[in-house]
Amino acid sequence: MDYSDLVNKKITLFGPEELLSKVINNVKEDKVIFVKDKKKFYGAVSKKTTLLLGTDMAKLKLKTLAKKVPEITKKTNYLDLVKFFIESNIDKLPYFEGSELVGSISRNAVLEYIVSKELNTTVEEAMSKNLVFVNVKDNLAQVLALFREHGFTKLIVLDHGELAGVITITNIFNYLAKGDRVNLDNLRNTNVKDVMKTEIISIGPKKPIQEAIKKFINGKTSSIVVHENKETLGILTKTDILEKYLASEKKQSFVIQISSKLDKLPTEVIEKKVEQLKKFFREEEETHLFVHLSFGKEKYKGAPLVHCRMRLLSPRNCENISVEAWGIDHAVELAIQKLKRRIVKDRETFY
Repeated sequence: MDYSDLVNKKITLFGPEELLSKVINNVKEDKVIFVKDKKKFYGAVSKKTTLLLGTDMAKLKLKTLAKKVPEITKKTNYLDLVKFFIESNIDKLPYFEGSELVGSISRNAVLEYIVSKELNTTVEEAMSKNLVFVNVKDNLAQVLALFREHGFTKLIVLDHGELAGVITITNIFNYLAKGDRVNLDNLRNTNVKDVMKTEIISIGPKKPIQEAIKKFINGKTSSIVVHENKETLGILTKTDILEKYLASEKKQSFVIQISSKLDKLPTEVIEKKVEQLKKFFREEEETHLFVHLSFGKEKYKGAPLVHCRMRLLSPRNCENISVEAWGIDHAVELAIQKLKRRIVKDRETFY
């Protein structure tokens, strides 16, 4: 594919032995930095990947922090490009010509030059309706635990039940990056009110998705609160829009999209498990289910800790759920059962 309009050849690149403490301002400014030496590309370091590790980041080398990310080339088609951003959930991905890293493509560029031109939908059809709130008195460690549990990067903040603001991964990272703050003690001892953003970027549910994309690009925000008549209806993220675009491009009645950084994934087994959800939907309903699996370093009786996130898009349901369990089978089964309960609860009747 011709990605000449999307590729930014100005990239931030560091060696694997560099300490985070030395380059933390680069992560703050650029959102994503790439780690590479003469022989090997280690991956990317972002605000999200550093904070969610749950350790003293400043003392770690970049080769420890770097996460493998999809590598874009001329052979990557548009649908795979969108899928790569959904899988990685970061702002930039590397663009290679042969073995040479020549630049990066941003998520905003994909939204502006590809998705905005082709996706015909409204905000409410793409937004996440399952809202999770935090209080101004909660601490940052609690917030990060919720980010990890639900796969979110932004939460709505309440003060005595009233909307007070929002808190994001970026807010927390930028706060901790000032001075020597990148440690768990500061997470526990800092309240949401000290970090949150009180200026809320919002949009109405009936607005076209193109208007939301403009807000993302011009407002330098990672998510938008969906608001109508003083009521908070949902949150719209860039990933929500990308998933809606991918779903719109696949016209089958029930589509399962599985993603993971694990090479040998039992995809057929997972699909068979997930297909039991078909009975909740009519044949004419275009339903898209995203299943994303990530793996922790911990093991129990040989089984790895698996984080399973599912997002369901259909004409009657828009659900996000997340679970952790030992082993792929257990994690997927728990996620399916949780998703079933959510669907039944939302519809009130089961058919």
